[in-house]
Amino acid sequence: MGYDTHITRRKAWSDADGPHITEQEWRAHTEGDPELASLYWDDGNISAKYPDPALLRKMVSVAGTLAATVQGDDGEFYDAEGNPTPAPQPRLFTRLASWVRNLVSSAPEPIDPSSLPFKVGDRVCDDLGNFGRVIEIDVRADHGLGRITVKYEDGRTLTFAAVAHWWKRVDA
Repeated sequence: MGYDTHITRRKAWSDADGPHITEQEWRAHTEGDPELASLYWDDGNISAKYPDPALLRKMVSVAGTLAATVQGDDGEFYDAEGNPTPAPQPRLFTRLASWVRNLVSSAPEPIDPSSLPFKVGDRVCDDLGNFGRVIEIDVRADHGLGRITVKYEDGRTLTFAAVAHWWKRVDA
């Protein structure tokens, strides 16, 4: 895998949606231009692996005629001289708004405690035949996956997701 630069009409070259450069447009544009022979059309973008500075400048020129931009794999854009410019960073207010949205967004529904075959205080056995007692069940933990903590008879304490445990309730 190499580092590619892309002539694209999309906001980000890797977006599935957005305006494409058709293969026919690209073929018509490359006729008789040997400098463009190392570029290839791929799913609406024109790409090159490790282009040198001269090819980058040519790509920027071609992008201008196609109403497109030149963008690297990491999201940086290239100017007329073929120099990368950093990808635009979100403004402070945008970042704060995103942080607040994530902070107040609702968590997924926790698992239903009645779906578990045991409750706190029950004696359980794992698939390896080790016995212990359930000392904690938190159905809201780990983004709704839940958490179960068991203290084994040998003193070990283990915690697993409630949706992926291997304990079975045994009669005391």
